[in-house]
Amino acid sequence: MNKGKIFRKNPAVTTRARKNEELTLLNAETAEIVILNFVAAYIWSMIDGKKTFNTIVGILHQKFPDVSIDQIKRDSEQTIEELASRRFIL
Repeated sequence: MNKGKIFRKNPAVTTRARKNEELTLLNAETAEIVILNFVAAYIWSMIDGKKTFNTIVGILHQKFPDVSIDQIKRDSEQTIEELASRRFIL
């Protein structure tokens, strides 16, 4: 993954809040649905067409200082790659 890449949300994706701060995403182009847990939903909220991967990781590390930076990088990369591969983010 290019850590300096700036991702943006696919405009064909709609969202719906769920219990426990989870989020449901629907991609109208593919009719695919994904449910994001709290952390993945927080990552989703930061994908704004301005922040790089490294910026997102830094913000997550500030919010969750007890989690190692390496763990945050791995989890963030996995989440973003999954969303990108399924065209929820571009």
